[in-house]
Amino acid sequence: MRLDRVGTHVELEDAGVSLGGQTILRDLTLSVGTAEVLGIAGPNGSGKTTLLRLLATLTTPAQGTGRVLGAALGTSEVYGIRREIGLVGHIPTVVGELTLRENLDHATRLFGGDTARIERALQVVGLAEAADRKRVAVDVKRKQD
Repeated sequence: MRLDRVGTHVELEDAGVSLGGQTILRDLTLSVGTAEVLGIAGPNGSGKTTLLRLLATLTTPAQGTGRVLGAALGTSEVYGIRREIGLVGHIPTVVGELTLRENLDHATRLFGGDTARIERALQVVGLAEAADRKRVAVDVKRKQD
């Protein structure tokens, strides 16, 4: 996938996120531009998933400001860019009775996306041959000792 936009794709300025009265992220400033890659690492509970949810526009900053793909976080502008963002969480949400292709079609329609792009996406990520399988075998659970 190629980003057509040139410039800064993510900007956070003194951003912070609070959930249930608990501060999860505070005073976060970062900028990610075209062709840059950002790695996020840290111990459990350090806010990695919260940061990803903020960058995916699923959480709004409680402090500071931010823009993702030109849309101001915490405003209705984010609805216009969400179809350009992909986020896979710890436990993928799929309907076990549907094939991979059917799951993608279902999710694409829910979020108002273009279902004509599904076949190309399957090819790009190397899953075209698995698209008609009923159960996607993905083990993301880790056993803790």
